Parts: sequence; structure tokens; C-alpha cells
Amino acid sequence: MEWVRFHDKNAYRLEFEYRNSSKISNNKISAKVEQFTFNQDFIYSIGNVSIFSRSIHAYLGPSVQFFYYDINYNFATPGTFISPKTFGLLGSLGINSEFIYPLNNKLLVENLLRINLLSLCLKDNDEHKYGDESGATLTSVFTATKFDYTLSVRYYLVNHVSISLGYRFDFSRIDKWDPYIAASNNFLTSLNYEF
Repeated sequence: MEWVRFHDKNAYRLEFEYRNSSKISNNKISAKVEQFTFNQDFIYSIGNVSIFSRSIHAYLGPSVQFFYYDINYNFATPGTFISPKTFGLLGSLGINSEFIYPLNNKLLVENLLRINLLSLCLKDNDEHKYGDESGATLTSVFTATKFDYTLSVRYYLVNHVSISLGYRFDFSRIDKWDPYIAASNNFLTSLNYEF
């Protein structure tokens, strides 16, 4: 779910995303995974760039990101009743950039890139392996990365009503303690109303 509000040359965006799946598996181990993402972007116009006699509108700004995941593993070995659970959380400050390329009055190509720069990471870790070491730490983008990229085409059906079709790639990685890594590809379609 996404909400964007423009004011002349600047804007802000709120974005919520929830995912879950019980169909994650690797050999004899399966898992139920839940993820929650919240992004708040502050968007400022940095001018226009001309390509093929058309202007690309460029935007740049800071982002606040919140990402939580929870994994419950199911071991498929008969007689095993162990069901380990792990979770992690990233609260991040980052940066977002957006480019909007109008092909004509009704058709736009939109491009969004968002990445964290500095994060507070909280992660479930193995007490036997890491002893009393705290599961919370401040991390840079090199240790904990939350990255997403969207490319979409928007078509205005009538004034203020548009449909869009797009591709989104997101990547999450925490290398502190036992590593966590996840990536996904999604094709998105949406109906939008501007007011």
C-alpha cells in the first residue's frame, strides 16, 4: 500500500508492505516467513534532464525505513519436534531517488531507487556462539543492506485516475552475527486515484 502527496516541487511518500509464505523450502527444511516493511520518503525536485527532446523530472531525498522479519523453521526429519525461530529488525536512515519520464500527456515511465545508509539492527543470535554479546548494534550499509528498485509504466485513463504496470526488485541483507539474506522479484499492477 502506498500514499504519495506532492506539494509543488516536493513530496512525501508512505509505503507499507506485508508478506508471508509457508512455501519456503531448501532440501528437507521448510519455513514459514513473515516480513513487514514501512518506508517514509521525503522527495525534493533536483531539476529536469532533457533526453530525446523530452524532460525527465528528477527527485532526490532522505528516507526512513523500518524492516522486520520472522522465520519459523520446520525440520522434516521424522521424530524431530524442534521448531527454531529467528527474527530481525532494521530501523534505517537512507536515501531515495526517482525519475519520471513523460512519453506523452497520458503515458509516463517511472523509476524509483531506495537504499539504507545507516541502520540500527536488532537480531536474534545464538547465545552459545556469541555469548552475552548484544543482539542490537549500529550498522552501515556494508553490514546491513535494505535496497529496493521499481520500474513502472503509468497510463492516465482520465484526469486523476491511472493504472500502472511495473517490476520491483528488493534485497535485504544483515551480515552481523549469523547472516540473513533475502531477495525477491515482483510484477506489480495498480489502480491509482489522485486527489
